[in-house]
Amino acid sequence: MPQTRRSHGKVPTNATGLLYLLCFRERLGTDKHSIKHYLGYAEDLDARLERHRAGRGARVTQVLRERGIEWDLVAVWPGNRTIENQLKLHSATRICPECTPGAEPPRQVQAVMKAEEKRRAREARKAARQVEAAQRRAAVVAEQAAKSPYERGADMAQRWIRGQVEAGRTAEQIAATNAYITGPLQELSHANGAKAETFHGWSEAVQVELARVRESEPTQQAAGPGPAEAQATERSAPADQPEREEPMPENGKGPWLTDELIDRIQKLDAGEPPAAEASAEAEYEPTTGGGLDDGRFADYGDGPAPSWEKTAAEVNDWEAEAWQTPELEADFEPPY
Repeated sequence: MPQTRRSHGKVPTNATGLLYLLCFRERLGTDKHSIKHYLGYAEDLDARLERHRAGRGARVTQVLRERGIEWDLVAVWPGNRTIENQLKLHSATRICPECTPGAEPPRQVQAVMKAEEKRRAREARKAARQVEAAQRRAAVVAEQAAKSPYERGADMAQRWIRGQVEAGRTAEQIAATNAYITGPLQELSHANGAKAETFHGWSEAVQVELARVRESEPTQQAAGPGPAEAQATERSAPADQPEREEPMPENGKGPWLTDELIDRIQKLDAGEPPAAEASAEAEYEPTTGGGLDDGRFADYGDGPAPSWEKTAAEVNDWEAEAWQTPELEADFEPPY
């Protein structure tokens, strides 16, 4: 099965060359199958046509030359290889101005033409902008050439100072920068008269502009810091917070015992329960018939609840066992 050339996807509208249409003065072929047109693509159209006339451009033009059939160039359009392959899939009679009077270019070619018109318009605008920029540069050069070396130096200094002020630099910073950049030029400033005048104009203009900057600085400082500086100062300033007081408990018995603990131990020695524990004992006193009896004293049965005297006795026994160690008796004195 013979393969046909087909185009897939979007057709590019860039013009990489020229499409040309040849119309034969006689039909080539038989009564059933004949052709009268040839559509081609070339980047150098004149060289391509010369090869067609010599019979080396294509097999069709070679046969035309052998049979003595002449042809005419009837149409030339901007295009590319993709459009050429698309147009070769259809009859060229409908787009031939000789065979179809008033025939319009193919829609693919029209799209390329519109794209080429836009491209030419962009290039024209770009060229116009370049011409205007060149004219402005020439005017600036002519204006600078008309000034004396002293005026040129003063003008450069004024523009430089203006840029430094817009950048937010102070007078002292500008003066230090000026000393840095003009230090190497002081030795070369007297190489000739023009350079000396330029450097002289620069130096005097810098001094005048620096004086103006210094005069305007106190006004700016009196106005107060700006919103950004005030916000930065507010963030950096620490908040006034009272010092946290955490005193160490101290008393006559030692710094590690509080008065409350000492009072508790003394009550235990005297056989008196503390007020908080006494109230707790009264609150959870076993009752019958409900109430607060939740089984907390079930382990004691019918006997009496443990007394505080027994608890104090247990504490005394524990203390007696603890102080039987000779090392503890020699090195440590009980706090009570």
